[in-house]
Amino acid sequence: MTGMDLSILLLLSACGAVGGFLSSTPLGVINLWVVNSAIDDAEKALKWFVVGVIAADVCYAGIAAWGYHQFLQEGNLGRWLELMGGAFLIILGVANLRKVAASNGQKVENKPPTGKKPLKDFSLGAFMCGSNPAFLMFWVYAIKKVEEHFHLTLDHQSIIAFLAGIGLGDALWFKLITSVVRRGRAKVNTRALRFVSSGIAVAFVSFGIFALAKGFTVPAVVAP
Repeated sequence: MTGMDLSILLLLSACGAVGGFLSSTPLGVINLWVVNSAIDDAEKALKWFVVGVIAADVCYAGIAAWGYHQFLQEGNLGRWLELMGGAFLIILGVANLRKVAASNGQKVENKPPTGKKPLKDFSLGAFMCGSNPAFLMFWVYAIKKVEEHFHLTLDHQSIIAFLAGIGLGDALWFKLITSVVRRGRAKVNTRALRFVSSGIAVAFVSFGIFALAKGFTVPAVVAP
């Protein structure tokens, strides 16, 4: 590997890190879940959830980089992802609302959740990210711009470097947001935390209804 090759790979990794950071910043169900878990001090569960999100995000970027995104865009898979994701978010939001309501008037324990089901937490993170086709569209656009700007076509080696950068960028964002929430958590009383948790649950339901409506309004693709 020449010095030029190494510099290009490092540059692509840096671009991937910037893209991963930016793709994780918009306010949505994933960040709301991270905030809610950080409020609950569910450290182990949150760790595996974030790993699942990063894995799905990197997979979407890989699908876009290797050109398989046409299969998802032209079929009905995107529509069904919207419908399943919307229904899941509504169920999740209602469950969290019931959880907050049940905790009212109860003594708050300092004992954080144990996170004994890493596969469940990982799957939840992967599903939340994977059920949102917007991540795929983002990476299709981002990779196209990277190739146009640097006048190159990503090969296997450069794709791997780019994907590694994405994972790093995602991890940096989630580390930042959890650190901020945990610092603020110590300064806020329990009633305010329950209010925030309720708001997050309502947001889940709202996002779910929006996703369902979008899924139902997208016309199904009929095979010729």
